[in-house]
Amino acid sequence: MNNHTNAPDGLICPARDIFDVPKITAKLDAAAAVAKDGHSLRSAAVDILKVARVDGMQKIADAFAERPTQARPVTEAYAYLADQIVIAVLDLATRHLHPLSNPTQGEQLALIAVGGSGRGEMAPFSDVDLLFLTPYKITPWAESVVESMLYMLWDLQAEGWPCDPHRQRLLCDWPRGLHDPDQSGREPVSSWRRSIGPRAARTAVERPVHVYRP
Repeated sequence: MNNHTNAPDGLICPARDIFDVPKITAKLDAAAAVAKDGHSLRSAAVDILKVARVDGMQKIADAFAERPTQARPVTEAYAYLADQIVIAVLDLATRHLHPLSNPTQGEQLALIAVGGSGRGEMAPFSDVDLLFLTPYKITPWAESVVESMLYMLWDLQAEGWPCDPHRQRLLCDWPRGLHDPDQSGREPVSSWRRSIGPRAARTAVERPVHVYRP
């Protein structure tokens, strides 16, 4: 996944036109400042991200209409938009909903895009497949972060965004690598991109990981 500090070149239109990270982050921070509780903050965040997604999709569609032979920059632009929405959800969950002032070694979480999302090539309504990695056993903090993210992703799905939360409940511990005993994760894990989190996550996908499904 790509964050706003390393937006890819060659998208169908400028990355900031697709998803204005500073602007959206400011809106989410403002919502957090006035939210009464976690539920109201999640609801406000979904409203903000829903509008951002619609705007980004329209910008991509308009640019594609002007350059109808440029398919690859379009698929990469849709993947970039999905990246930004997911990263914004993770940022909100870790900074506002479940902040940690002094996290332990075990209280870390990495998020990786897999499948079509992992290849960075998405159609307008492609599924968004995600892999959550935690060190050692999953902690109550990580469970809370993932749960809050799934609530928001579920609500975004209800608004037409094709991110099925049921397909995101794959949590691994990265010191032991990535191994799915029933091999159900083999194909999607074969195409991945590091999103955000400890660098140890990159090593994890290159060697055999215990898969934990809550």
